[in-house]
Amino acid sequence: GNDFQKLLAEIRKKNFSSCEGPEDEKIADSISQQLKKFYDNPPTEGVRSILSCDDLEDSQTREYIFFPCTLKDPYAVEKFVHLLLGNPPVVAPGHSWLKVQAACVSILFLWHSTQWNFVEPFIISGGLEALVPMLTANNLHLRGQVVETMSRMTDQADALGFDWLDVSDGRASLRRRLFDLAGPNACGGQFVVSLLNNKRGSYPGGSYTCLRILAFFLSWLRRLYCPSGALRLSERLLREFEDWAALPAIGDEERDLARTVHADFARWPASSSSSSSAAA
Repeated sequence: GNDFQKLLAEIRKKNFSSCEGPEDEKIADSISQQLKKFYDNPPTEGVRSILSCDDLEDSQTREYIFFPCTLKDPYAVEKFVHLLLGNPPVVAPGHSWLKVQAACVSILFLWHSTQWNFVEPFIISGGLEALVPMLTANNLHLRGQVVETMSRMTDQADALGFDWLDVSDGRASLRRRLFDLAGPNACGGQFVVSLLNNKRGSYPGGSYTCLRILAFFLSWLRRLYCPSGALRLSERLLREFEDWAALPAIGDEERDLARTVHADFARWPASSSSSSSAAA
């Protein structure tokens, strides 16, 4: 309807306002067509299964995916997180949930992640955790959208008007959700491992974005949660940054950042994995 056409126009303005030449226009047109395909043929079967709502109609599926913040349902954004997570632990190609995931990731990347009124309840509802398994998705297009979305909500959050370091804003529950990504051994969780796994074989530019997220995350943890100002990394993680800086096919900015992170955290002795202040 008209609301969707307005949304497409806003997405085009937000993401493609600086289109230069026919190739950029072609990409913008392709993305608009893909979103329209999701809108015209919403993955209602998969949404019904995930939300355990057998009588859900196509119009409601569209609202939960494209317009969650306009719904009267106070749990609409939380349900969006459930749609990202899905319900089966192992999904066969072509499964209805994969269509739900593709639709949700696309609109999340292109629109929802640019709107703070969505981002805040999304993070509080476990949205960051829901993204972590997709940081290493085999589908590099999907992976790219997820990584860039994660970056937008973390190291680039100032563009949304949010400062992760400013604890005076009273958003403790929001920060707790990011802190939880550290894992049980202070950074040995899947989040850090997944970012490290993008060092090689990621989408174009993906390794640098993941390094920026990782540098932000470790620095943020040290600043807010290490009273002594020292976050001791494991020898393995310190070596990962050394290895990163030595990669042959990266740009100077990425190499410099890897060196800076290594030098910054190598000031303290490497931790043992049993230390509660360790980043494994």
